[in-house]
Amino acid sequence: MSKIPLIQTSFHSVYKRQGVKDTTYVIRYRLDGKSIDKAVGKLSDGMTAAKAYDVLTKHRHFDKRSYETIKNPSLSQLSTKYFQLMKDLTDKEDGFKLEDRKAKTIANIKREESIYRNMWQSWIFSTQPLVKIKEEYLVKHLTELKVKHGYSHKSITNALALGKSILKHTKFTECNPFIFEDMENKDRFKKKINARQRYLSPAELKELLLKAEMEVSPQSLLLMKVAVFTGARPDSILNIQVKDINFRTQKIKIWDFKRKMYYFAPLSEQMAEDFKKHIRKNYQYLFYTRRTKGQTKINQFPREIGKLMNKMFNEHVYESNEKVVPYTLRHTFANILIQVKKLPVLEVSHLLNHASIETTIKNYLSLDTNNIDSDFSELLV
Repeated sequence: MSKIPLIQTSFHSVYKRQGVKDTTYVIRYRLDGKSIDKAVGKLSDGMTAAKAYDVLTKHRHFDKRSYETIKNPSLSQLSTKYFQLMKDLTDKEDGFKLEDRKAKTIANIKREESIYRNMWQSWIFSTQPLVKIKEEYLVKHLTELKVKHGYSHKSITNALALGKSILKHTKFTECNPFIFEDMENKDRFKKKINARQRYLSPAELKELLLKAEMEVSPQSLLLMKVAVFTGARPDSILNIQVKDINFRTQKIKIWDFKRKMYYFAPLSEQMAEDFKKHIRKNYQYLFYTRRTKGQTKINQFPREIGKLMNKMFNEHVYESNEKVVPYTLRHTFANILIQVKKLPVLEVSHLLNHASIETTIKNYLSLDTNNIDSDFSELLV
């Protein structure tokens, strides 16, 4: 009978053996110059790859040099250390209220792991000592990601930011290949500073919602309406729970991920009616996955929303900051309140939960008041 092979997990020196009935986790370490494999637990008993790695790091025979070459670590080795560190910090805050958390959320860690897998894991130099990586190697890799594989400028800058974060949190100071010395390369990959300026006029907004009624699901339509009529950031909207909606006071409690705080958005009578039709008994999240019966939120705006926006507004738009995207609805909310309804900028700044009125003035005063539909704008606060 052939032996079931070991499968490498995302954690260094942690493997899994997938049987018919269960999965066994195995750690690999060196003892007296020999490689030793040791089973540490089964999935059915609650063992995970992360827990197996924790056992590995605490194992009395664990040779740390097999995990990290102290003098010349590679990006692969440091990334393993980094993600374990982030998960440990998150675990320490288990049970904390959202507003009291300082560490990254599990969702953020998974997003960074995805960036690492897509952008760095397959790079031939990810397993080489960082001190040996030349700037030209990095530039070539990033250029291939952009030109050959079609990654956006934003994806490239996110990958660079992750690389810097890995080195910062693992306290590696020997070198930093993610900070370019050559000015031409720095200009080539530096983050664009052009702020997103696109917004929808009331007429465009009305047309979008009318089309959405016919072309997207009821949940996607409601998601768009909440974005339009609260001005909340997309990730904050996805995080709304049923308990955050107070029909008596007509307020929605919203968590601002950017400022790490709660604030309240007004709830109109029409939105309240839409919510009551949408909410199901015992469901936790307002925007949910049916597979988990409302106990899990959706992680991003559904693709059908982006496809509709692209079809209506983006076919001949090539500058990313001019494209209509879900975040455009936040700009639309602000501009209609300021330019059409003539609300004071300070009040709109408060509704957007901006830290200062200067942010509102700088980024949200741009609406062309032609083609105003005043009746439609009354739907807003």
